[in-house]
Amino acid sequence: MAVFPTHLFSPRSQRFYLMGRTITGGPSISGIIDAVNTSAGGLWVFELRNANLNNRAKLKAWRAIEALLDGGAASIIVPICDYRQAPVPQVNGKPVYSPSGGVPHSDGTFHDDGTGYSQSDLGGEVTVAAAIRATVIRVQMAGDGLIEGGEHFSVDHVGRRMYRVAAVTALGDGLYDLTIRPPLRAALSIGDELDFRHPSCLMRLASGDEMAPAVESLKFARGSVTFVEAFD
Repeated sequence: MAVFPTHLFSPRSQRFYLMGRTITGGPSISGIIDAVNTSAGGLWVFELRNANLNNRAKLKAWRAIEALLDGGAASIIVPICDYRQAPVPQVNGKPVYSPSGGVPHSDGTFHDDGTGYSQSDLGGEVTVAAAIRATVIRVQMAGDGLIEGGEHFSVDHVGRRMYRVAAVTALGDGLYDLTIRPPLRAALSIGDELDFRHPSCLMRLASGDEMAPAVESLKFARGSVTFVEAFD
């Protein structure tokens, strides 16, 4: 399956959200409106705006992907650039993002050779089986990062799927109960892996002409695109 190179295009902004459908019964006498979600949790939508197609290679890559997607008939795995919100290790209360030098001691110093402690991958493992449409899962994290809510992760089931952590109960020693949205697209078994490092989702173009860039001075362009979650 092809992967959209989000990082290549340096978008000026990105927006990803769950597009749901709710119905209401109208306001009551007291003015209260009850709303019910009828969309099984909603579909992920990813909006990428003002991608900088400022050289020949980027513009050609953008056009090639546009052709590959066949106006929305074909699907692609779309990563989100959200690493700064990932559950990376923390030192003195500050997140450590770069794995190149490793994690320093508590006083900020490294070993004599200039290296730090190695970082574990940002992954988790399901410890209790969960049924389809479950909204709470129990996870054992592989790394030292703290899950605080608002993180995204992906699971490979019924295609590549993405979830957001809505609430967290820390059980100790890297074990968490996570409240997630949307509800599980498929059941999870003990040992299934969760990927917090590269959250992504199987998606398609929201409309056929989404990616067509306007080329300026016959050289450069900016591209924008909207993807919606796909179930192939």
